[in-house]
Amino acid sequence: MFANYLAAAFILLGKVGLTVLNTFVCYYIMKYGTKDLDQMASPFAPLAMVAFATYVTVNIFLSLFDESVLALMYCLCADQDLHEEPEWGPPTFHDKINKIKE
Repeated sequence: MFANYLAAAFILLGKVGLTVLNTFVCYYIMKYGTKDLDQMASPFAPLAMVAFATYVTVNIFLSLFDESVLALMYCLCADQDLHEEPEWGPPTFHDKINKIKE
């Protein structure tokens, strides 16, 4: 349960961080790259659209990442329940799991 909360916190941090970073990059491109910021009455509408589109895109990709990590952990748990020691999966994964156990 703690691992799920910790993962959810990191996923949320990634979503918010990438959204804010992309919005600031868009602002600096508008200000210094294209120099369109001086011609606008207010840059908030385009920045809000960029922030929304970024959040939706990041949400999709990080949700897929979260599901794949959970599936990997469930498979590891099922493998350990059936065989006491993990038997299936790549050797590099088992090496890392054994290092965590030590």
